[in-house]
Amino acid sequence: MNQALTTLKNNRALSLTLANVAIYLLAILANDPFAWFAKSYQTAPAFFASPPEAISKLSIQKTSAPEASFTLEKEGELWFVHKQGKHVADPEKIKTLLASVQNAKRFTIVTSSKDKAKDFGFGKTDELRIEAFAADKSQGYMLLGSLAGRGSYTHVRWKDENDIYLVEDNLKSSAGRGKFDDFIEKSLSPKESKAEDIVAISLNTGDSKTSYNLVLENKKWQLKSPVEKEVPASLLQSLLSKLLSIRASEVILGDEYKKLIGGSQPSELKFSTKFKNGTIPTELVILGQDKESKSYFVQKKGGNTVYKLSEYELQAIFSFDPLAEPPKN
Repeated sequence: MNQALTTLKNNRALSLTLANVAIYLLAILANDPFAWFAKSYQTAPAFFASPPEAISKLSIQKTSAPEASFTLEKEGELWFVHKQGKHVADPEKIKTLLASVQNAKRFTIVTSSKDKAKDFGFGKTDELRIEAFAADKSQGYMLLGSLAGRGSYTHVRWKDENDIYLVEDNLKSSAGRGKFDDFIEKSLSPKESKAEDIVAISLNTGDSKTSYNLVLENKKWQLKSPVEKEVPASLLQSLLSKLLSIRASEVILGDEYKKLIGGSQPSELKFSTKFKNGTIPTELVILGQDKESKSYFVQKKGGNTVYKLSEYELQAIFSFDPLAEPPKN
């Protein structure tokens, strides 16, 4: 060491050269021209390296209840929820989750102490685990701890690392708080349709009083059964509006609904909506009513998902009387 100092003292040129090199290196580090260091949350690296469009599967579970885990899988252009069967996923919920996962960045570390993990919600009953896959290959997983900043931030750990990050998003909300049915599409009506697009309506029940078949012909609604007659458009306004806004409140797994049904008979509701590429039918099988809440259990024809609808969701459809006289002005 002393010899090196003596050499530097006796060789001013070498000393100046080393000093200039040191200053140059410090300038490079300060300016970071190669983006070696993240200067903001937005430029920090994401936990998952794959872009949202490359992710084809997500596994979500509460770490305290692995039996409640479920997966979201992409098939073609559609996403499905896999939980005791295969259910069509809500595209907006999937879009939100993928964006949140991609925007979760490794920037702010609140602690690297394993002993403090519980202080940030890890190891508790509401801890969530999200694992992403691309081309069937795991991209790793993140653990979600407690929320912060009035629910605007989430404490996150990457796999088994000790570092705890503060992510600028409510990831638990985006992950449906670990509830599978939060991701299931609950709208039973066709997307982006208007009342004037409906061209046929059919309700068939065990009670002939509430069964009818209507067809739009030459811009006029015609009743085909139980009798044939023209039906004024004013009578159908409420019915058409309700057909485009049928939405379930929850999803029932398996055959659990069967023990809840009262004495009501199954019914079938069908209505057709025209699109640019043709007419698409919507067919719903009304399995029956809950004997206590009077809610309806409904399936899409050919599907295996059982939806629960408030009785008010179908009230306008069942109470519609095509033989009634239009109100007088």
